Amino acid sequence: MTRNGARDAVDVDVDVDVGSYPGLDTSMPLPLQRGLTLVELLIAVLLSAILAVIAWRGLDHVARSSQQLVASTDRSQRLNQVMSQLELDLMEAAQLRQSGQFALQMMSFPIAEGAESSWLLLQRAMSEQLPARALRWVRWEVRDGVLTRSLSELGQSQALLSGLRGMELRPIGLALAQDPRSPPERWSGLEVLIVMQNGQRLRRVLSMRD
Repeated sequence: MTRNGARDAVDVDVDVDVGSYPGLDTSMPLPLQRGLTLVELLIAVLLSAILAVIAWRGLDHVARSSQQLVASTDRSQRLNQVMSQLELDLMEAAQLRQSGQFALQMMSFPIAEGAESSWLLLQRAMSEQLPARALRWVRWEVRDGVLTRSLSELGQSQALLSGLRGMELRPIGLALAQDPRSPPERWSGLEVLIVMQNGQRLRRVLSMRD
């Protein structure tokens, strides 16, 4: 100090060390960004592949189910059309009862015995663009797994339904309850059983009322 009691100014050269401050320690390295290891990458790829397979199987199942549904619907529609044609033939044949021209013959074999030769032969009237309706013989039969409808007099034969194991025919009516040997003139209908190759059984009851 001087005599005047004043302090002497002291120049202080301060070298500030940033690393000496808490929280600012630059001696420690900063954490590095950690990437995926090879094992983790392989697991991710495997999971993606499994999910893709599951999704593909799901889509394939949906597609197959849709195809089966369409095929079943088409087959049902086709069967309904065939049975409608057979019922029309039966009802047209029944119209000939009053004139005494009714004619129907039938042979049915049990499907369980493996026979496919069940057949139905009837006579019905057809216009055929003629002035008068002509009587024609119509034959329904199952041969080699195919249900056909034939007009032999016209040389026409049409395959209507394939994939059959066989067909059974059974007449129905009150007269049959009293006498199982009642002639076709007294039948009121016909029960048709069609068995497909896959075992599916289709049963229809067709009217023969005039």
